[in-house]
Amino acid sequence: MEVELSRVTKECRRRVVLEDINLQLNGPKLYCLYGRRGAGKTSLLELMAGQALPTVGEVKVNGHRPFDYRPVLKDICLIKEKGIFPEAFKVKDVLQTYARFYPNWDTDFAEELLTTYHLPSHSRIKDLSFALEALLGIVVGLASGAKLTLFDDVFSVIDSRSRKRFTDDLIDLAEKQERIILLATDALEGIDFLFEEFFVLNEGRLVLAENMERVREKAYAIFGPAEQVEAYMEGRVVLHTKRLSHERIAYFYDEPGDVPSNVRFDPLPLEDLFFYLTEAKEEAGCRI
Repeated sequence: MEVELSRVTKECRRRVVLEDINLQLNGPKLYCLYGRRGAGKTSLLELMAGQALPTVGEVKVNGHRPFDYRPVLKDICLIKEKGIFPEAFKVKDVLQTYARFYPNWDTDFAEELLTTYHLPSHSRIKDLSFALEALLGIVVGLASGAKLTLFDDVFSVIDSRSRKRFTDDLIDLAEKQERIILLATDALEGIDFLFEEFFVLNEGRLVLAENMERVREKAYAIFGPAEQVEAYMEGRVVLHTKRLSHERIAYFYDEPGDVPSNVRFDPLPLEDLFFYLTEAKEEAGCRI
């Protein structure tokens, strides 16, 4: 399975929600799409899933435009945070409907997940809590067998026990079933270890596309005498900096260089990196 977006821009009601997006996905692999609420994550996933058309540019899945093209759509599953199932349906109706659409649907696995997540099969969608509806979406996504499976902000609303089972299944299915699984989120705490590659969206623009190893290498902070830190900053991509009396701290996304012996060097946690890439990007004056 391969996904390619080339120079994609998406407008909605005369507002640009995605601008000049270029990215590639290939599997099997686990991806993270990070961005604040309103950054454009859902719009990007809808394009990949063939549920919308770009205003400009090309979206291709296995070499084909996915929009309204059944041979590709049967291998794509997009699960949104809420509101994707008819309220009058029962849980069992949802599973039966999706089983008819996806050729690789795993009925036994779906039933196992219902038990794990304590989802009663005879309950109606309108009677489910927000968290239970999200868990039903997770069941559908995992059991679909879709080679491209996209989860849109489903992780933050489920409990810790369900998260543990979900993350275990993500790792297992991506490898064993040779699937591309992409999880869009605005919070990384406790799940950053899952992913092999990261995409970061900020106000509709892709500001980072990098594998985990490179992210770990290039995200760091230094702290020490202001003059030495400022000298080190020259020519490097500085995400953010602040002065504390005669000392300065600076956050980087760049190749690390030789740090003076009296300057402290620390890896930058992913949550902090993504915060500075999105919340503080303009203030820092950097572009990656």
